[in-house]
Amino acid sequence: MAGQDDAAPQVPDPAGRRSRGLVVATATVLALSALAGLAGWLASTESGLRALLGAMQRASGGALEVVAPSGRLIGPFGAQAVRYSSADLRVELEGVELDWSPAALLSQRLDVDHLAARRLLVARRAATQDQALAAPKDLRLPLAIDLRRVALDAFELRDLEAPAEPDSPPVFSFSGLSAALSSDGRQHRLSALALTLPQGRAELAAELDGMSPFMLTAQGRFAGMQGERSYALRVTADGTLIAPRIELDAEGEGLQGRAEVRAAPFDAMPLRALKLALGEIDPSALVAGAPRAALRLEAD
Repeated sequence: MAGQDDAAPQVPDPAGRRSRGLVVATATVLALSALAGLAGWLASTESGLRALLGAMQRASGGALEVVAPSGRLIGPFGAQAVRYSSADLRVELEGVELDWSPAALLSQRLDVDHLAARRLLVARRAATQDQALAAPKDLRLPLAIDLRRVALDAFELRDLEAPAEPDSPPVFSFSGLSAALSSDGRQHRLSALALTLPQGRAELAAELDGMSPFMLTAQGRFAGMQGERSYALRVTADGTLIAPRIELDAEGEGLQGRAEVRAAPFDAMPLRALKLALGEIDPSALVAGAPRAALRLEAD
């Protein structure tokens, strides 16, 4: 009979299914273990750090160079030098040190205990024409930040086309920078910023709201020398980043003054209003042979 010629139905083999499931599970565990081991090696060993940095340098096509790295990716680690070059920019960092907590990234926090460098050189190609700064739309960060100590011994900004002569002056420079920075992603706080400019020593503390209109408060001071005469400046700022109000108080040998500035740093005309009051100006302290006097000047 035809029904007797039909093949018997296949009966699933439970043992075979269990065997295949065991093979898949075992392969998955081995793969995850291998990935975890690779990640651990990259993050927690110096050889892993060197391998990771080597891969990054190759991926950059030679634009990035890290010289003599040491330590571990999970910290602390450092490098004798870090260099980056492109057609319009050259950045050189020397004596880099970083101690951080990468596990904090899982909580959307960048937690850095110590970030330092001996020297930072930035050389960029000069702009062909002056361009007005564009006002920001949003200054919030994707994660919270806690930089407890930032230090930089020396900074130089140079033109990329300028001759690389040892005695050629930079466009801008400072030394002895130290600072601390924290942010919850929206409220940014700069505390204990201090640096030395060619003209003197500056200190600044500031807070900035990352949402428009970017409410701002800042306090700072500057102490310097002009020739053989010392002077000091005190500055406070409030308002917004778009339209700040700045007060300056100056005091020095033969000169005292106060200024109030209302600015618009992102407008074509950045100065909106200026009030100036200079008092107790002694010409003899400023110009040799001038008569002694106590002059006052006010302008609005």
